[in-house]
Amino acid sequence: MKMCEGFVEAGCDVTLIALAGTSAAGLTPSQFYGTSEHVRLTFIAEHPTALGRMLYSWNAARRARRGGARWAFGRDLAGCYFAARLGLPVCYETHDPAWQLRGIKRHLFARLIRHVNFRRLVVITPVLRDSYAEEFGLSASRVLVLPDAASEPAATSRALPASGRLTVGYLGHLYPGRGIEVMASLAARCVWADFHVVGGRDEEVAVWRDRCRAQANITFHGFVPHARTAAYLTSFDVVLAPYQARVTVEGQGDTSAFMSPLKLFEYMAARKPILCSDLPVLREVMRHGGNCLLVPPGDLDAWGAALQHLRDEPDLRVRLADEAYADFQRSHTWSARAERILAALTTGQAG
Repeated sequence: MKMCEGFVEAGCDVTLIALAGTSAAGLTPSQFYGTSEHVRLTFIAEHPTALGRMLYSWNAARRARRGGARWAFGRDLAGCYFAARLGLPVCYETHDPAWQLRGIKRHLFARLIRHVNFRRLVVITPVLRDSYAEEFGLSASRVLVLPDAASEPAATSRALPASGRLTVGYLGHLYPGRGIEVMASLAARCVWADFHVVGGRDEEVAVWRDRCRAQANITFHGFVPHARTAAYLTSFDVVLAPYQARVTVEGQGDTSAFMSPLKLFEYMAARKPILCSDLPVLREVMRHGGNCLLVPPGDLDAWGAALQHLRDEPDLRVRLADEAYADFQRSHTWSARAERILAALTTGQAG
């Protein structure tokens, strides 16, 4: 939805074709994600089989072609392949390394990148670009490295009342490796601050509320629709991205070498001082002493000292937040990302 909004802001007429899902929190997709109503939505029912999923991809590509689309962009590999076969210039985006492609997906990808209508592969980090060069011989000129992005947050009132104490926030999942353990430990060490965790599945939130029941200065707010997170960000004095050396998705795998967390760009857009784990992939965007403070992932003493430093230096908080916001405006908006992709779609076949 945010990427589609970026294309709209770049002047495109956009239709998003997607699997039909269930309404979240009684909101429309535009209300849930905080996007405009300018993105047209077309839903196709999901079939719970591999063949059914392939039929969905074929139908999505066919609807795009019949609907008069001039270009196709997406993260559904089969859908992008079929769109190319139907005559549409295509950019395919993936957040997964090349070595994870197996079976029919590997076959489809190899055929897609050889097709005359293939324009660019879009990935979020150089590590991913290099993996496709190694596995498929894809040249750098055919790959766009575009980190994730964020939207300019709408003006909003605070979700939390002012407490007169340092308010420390975290947005996101509670999967292993995302750093909720750091948040809980910091709350126990830094009793002079209030900690707020926004996000997580109900069962995960229940576990962490129970673990931290003796800590009065940490609150778990649970799941919040994306459009409402800006009100929490407005309330925070400092925001944390305490990723660990191994970062999972739903408890599986490890994305620490090639991730580009949306959370960081949303923190930057909200103009908040960021404490961030010092991981190589995050240093592609985050600069210690520039747009954030970087801290060794598992060093709780360092996290506590950095947080205390920000508590005692309000001018530093302002400087870090301003620099992060300037970086966001310069390089990390959805519209800027969309313009780079549009340029690739309209420049003809990649060499």
